Amino acid sequence: MKTEKIYEKNCYQRDFIATVVACIPQDNRYLVVLDKTAFFPEQGGQYADKGSLNGTFVIDVQIIGGEICHIVNTPFTPGQKVDGRIDWETRFSRMQTHTGEHILSGVIYKEYGFDNVGFHLGDGYATVDTSGPMSPEMIAIAEKKANEIIYQNKRITFSYPTLNELSTLSYRSKIEAQEGIRLVTIDGCDVCACCAPHLSTTGQVGVIKVVKSESHKGGTRLTIQCGTDAYATLCSAYSLAQDACRLLSATPDTLLGEIARLTERQAEAEREIKSLKLKCAASTLTFTPGAKLEYAFIDGDAETLRALAASFTTDTPRILLAAQSDAFLYVLFSQSTDVRPLVKELNTALNGKGGGTPTFAQGKFFTTKKEILEWTK
Repeated sequence: MKTEKIYEKNCYQRDFIATVVACIPQDNRYLVVLDKTAFFPEQGGQYADKGSLNGTFVIDVQIIGGEICHIVNTPFTPGQKVDGRIDWETRFSRMQTHTGEHILSGVIYKEYGFDNVGFHLGDGYATVDTSGPMSPEMIAIAEKKANEIIYQNKRITFSYPTLNELSTLSYRSKIEAQEGIRLVTIDGCDVCACCAPHLSTTGQVGVIKVVKSESHKGGTRLTIQCGTDAYATLCSAYSLAQDACRLLSATPDTLLGEIARLTERQAEAEREIKSLKLKCAASTLTFTPGAKLEYAFIDGDAETLRALAASFTTDTPRILLAAQSDAFLYVLFSQSTDVRPLVKELNTALNGKGGGTPTFAQGKFFTTKKEILEWTK
């Protein structure tokens, strides 16, 4: 049998009484099929509703074998009456976000001709993939126009046109035209094939905010928040901004300037510290004479090696080395001797990779300190 889909007829119904049609054991859980349900099953990029049946938590709702199955830990008896209750806070938040996505996708299509080629509704956000790239300016315009449609509190209606009627209509869809398609129409904004619960007016969305954008498969992936989720993010951001203002003795108007000045002072201090460390290291560094060059081992990275090498003037080839997890970094330098033949010899003898100019070379030796010391002799 086909379960009656209360969520399609009345998206605002929070509870219902239904009869258990079947209860199928599966992997220590039970798949409960009802004669009717207000639970939206996972499909179309949207998670299933949360809620309970007779007080038993509904773990998930999936379409399995063409049936809407409520997955629970407790068995039910066929013919038994159950009291179903939807987690309304989650349902309403998702309706706000999904309806907001339809509004924004409709605006983007009208303004730029880009299709929505990918959609996912998570908890607290949704992602929209556009078929073409969108600049920050384009996104800002689309967001502004989408919010204007919210303010206008436009009507949202639902219909089930026949195949003949569908052939005469212009609507957004990712599926082939077929009987039973449900169209969600936002007056003057968008017509889209969609099976999910939606609001009855655009004003209930509250607000649409694009919180992130990134390039994706030749288009743009937009991450959006709507309604209660956007409000929660706004409150959190405002609280953080107020805390930052207090810490920096700033106002909202001067906060960015204070952060920029603080960042520059920190960068300047770090540069000074690095310079002092290098001067100290250079003043105490001792090179050991070898058969063909002078060498020294230090603690540091490639940047430290290069900076130290730049602080020395030498005619005799010198090499600085620093141990890493799997190799030794090196820089080889001299102001008057071409170090390239020596680099080639070292790389061959010590399993090395690297090269450079006549006066400076760098690379790695994939060997041990013992073998390096043996070569220097």
